[in-house]
Amino acid sequence: MDDLVTLLCREGAPIPPYQQSMPKKEYAGKFIFHEEHVREARRTMTVAHLLGVNGDVLPPLWDAKMLECKRGVAVITGFEVANPLSSVRTSQTWKVRQAGWPGPSMDPD
Repeated sequence: MDDLVTLLCREGAPIPPYQQSMPKKEYAGKFIFHEEHVREARRTMTVAHLLGVNGDVLPPLWDAKMLECKRGVAVITGFEVANPLSSVRTSQTWKVRQAGWPGPSMDPD
């Protein structure tokens, strides 16, 4: 059973409240949150990954911070480099539903 991630930002801005109730795509994989050396940033930082069979499912979140974690749902924020050629960094927030917990009816308020 995989962890599920929903993106809460689009192009660096939070998704507007009127769109938050619409169904969102969920990305499945193994969620990892740890410290690692990021060569591009030339320093060690906290990084969040969603790993699939062939590597990262989503661009990793650098300088990741856990804002909330309860009842199997975590909210993680950081910045991502979606296009490595441009190296543009944009803010992103993930809502992570950890495997093994009940479905959406148990999401935090």
